[in-house]
Amino acid sequence: MSKRSLQASPAGIQRAKRAFALKGWTQENLAGEVNLKTRQPIWRLFTGQPVDRQIFMDVCQILALDWRDIASNPPEDFPDPDESSEPILSELDEPDIDALVAAVRSQHRETIQQRCGILQLLDIHHPVNLDDIYVDVNILEELASQQWGELKTLNDLALSDIPLNDLA
Repeated sequence: MSKRSLQASPAGIQRAKRAFALKGWTQENLAGEVNLKTRQPIWRLFTGQPVDRQIFMDVCQILALDWRDIASNPPEDFPDPDESSEPILSELDEPDIDALVAAVRSQHRETIQQRCGILQLLDIHHPVNLDDIYVDVNILEELASQQWGELKTLNDLALSDIPLNDLA
């Protein structure tokens, strides 16, 4: 089983710093490109400390570097994210779109949930899960206040149909 974090080698740190300098960004800019809330993982990578494997790989990809060249002792059994273990469909095969969607969802669900499933709201001091703030929406075809009636139907209304407390 491969490690959850990666650490840059001294030579890898130098290569990453050169690529970072060529971009002309700040660490905050790079953190934003990787969809991070803070620049701490970027700082940790540039100082040779362990960084979450996915963040490490994302930073290397943005800096146009091969993460295996930057990492200190990269795991042998961990595939490159661009490499797929799934066979590539030929143009003659007609893929079942539902099966493809299900396969992609199962592969990326955890990453999407981690990155997009939590919101930091202004008035609340702790992160909130999207499931906790989702509201079901009922859509009306026509607004009741903007429905027009015929004059004839208004004349046909009997006063007995209207409750007495509405007349007061």
